[in-house]
Amino acid sequence: MKLTKGLIVGSLMCSLALAATDTTTTNDNIVEEMSNGNKNIEQQVVKEDSSDTIKENNQEEKQIVNKENSDIKNKEQEEKPDVKENSDIVKENKQEKKQIIVAENNKQKIIKKEDKKPNNLKKEVEEKLSRRTVDSFDGYSYFAVGVENFRYSEKFLYTFHSAYTSVDNKTYIKGEQVAVKSKIDTYNPVYMSGNLIKINDNFDFSMDFASTLKPNVTTEQWLDRGDDSVIVENKATIMSNSMKFLFHYKLSNKHRLTTGLSYSLNIFKRFNDADATTTELVEETSASAIWNFGYWFENKSASVDGFRIKYELTGGLPIYQNVKNTAAPDLTFTNKKGFNFDTSLYLGYKVYKGVEVGLFGSYSYMYRDGETKEVKKDGKVQEVIWPTNITQTARYGLQVTWKFEE
Repeated sequence: MKLTKGLIVGSLMCSLALAATDTTTTNDNIVEEMSNGNKNIEQQVVKEDSSDTIKENNQEEKQIVNKENSDIKNKEQEEKPDVKENSDIVKENKQEKKQIIVAENNKQKIIKKEDKKPNNLKKEVEEKLSRRTVDSFDGYSYFAVGVENFRYSEKFLYTFHSAYTSVDNKTYIKGEQVAVKSKIDTYNPVYMSGNLIKINDNFDFSMDFASTLKPNVTTEQWLDRGDDSVIVENKATIMSNSMKFLFHYKLSNKHRLTTGLSYSLNIFKRFNDADATTTELVEETSASAIWNFGYWFENKSASVDGFRIKYELTGGLPIYQNVKNTAAPDLTFTNKKGFNFDTSLYLGYKVYKGVEVGLFGSYSYMYRDGETKEVKKDGKVQEVIWPTNITQTARYGLQVTWKFEE
């Protein structure tokens, strides 16, 4: 029993000890838990406080940033009108500058117009001419007066219908056939005019006109070609009107190839006595159209300082021929067989701005083969001859050329 009581007491003691221990442990745990709980609560409080603080800080920062942004926007909005105002000011300044420049230019133009005196005009013309080169050729016009020398000759076979004694006392019997040539040599005053028209850098066009002012009476001689003795003499006049139109192809401004049409009308009058109004008059008109090809040279443009030389050479073939004679008014001779040859030379010198004075000379050679036709007269058939003929024309005189600048 004692052992049992001891055991019970011992176990009780142990239980108490254990309980005490458990109680202590429990208390310690409780304390720890409480302390941990407090810590957790403190941490939570701290966390909550810190999060609240952060939130508040963030909100404050956002508010500050928003305020700054709004301030910036306000400033930008305030500055924008200034930019517009500046741009308007710049535009106004530019317009004012333009107006000032235009006003100054107008003023200068007015001053220039007022200051354009003869000396200034002369200087401007001289500057323009100094800028020109001999290759900058332009058109020009001219007129000329001078003398023309006609030398006309015919060749044909003539059959005497009755006996005849010549001027040189040579006797021809009826039916005798003789080779005859006629000769006219006369001088007349002549007028010439024309111009050169610039088309473009490759082509030009020229026109030339010549006209007898007054035909002078001369002596025509009919010569025996066998011994040059004079068979008969007549009084005669000869006059001519001509025109020439040429297109120029410019190999250069100085050297040109030409082609074009020329036309001439020659009028011959024969009569026995120039002073007798009742003398039978025989008139012959010869109209020719010729297509020409040639060469043209000019060393410089017209009315440029110094001497200018112009040379022309053309040759052509008849494309139209019409000859009428009052001795056989019903007949027309149209034989186009023949040719033409023309050449001319001019030397001029500038004497005043736009004006050039010079000397000219030209020579023309025209050959026509002639034609024979038959006509009935008094029941008889007779031959009417348009003889083979040569017309040589030389002209020379004074020429004035002008080309005025704009």
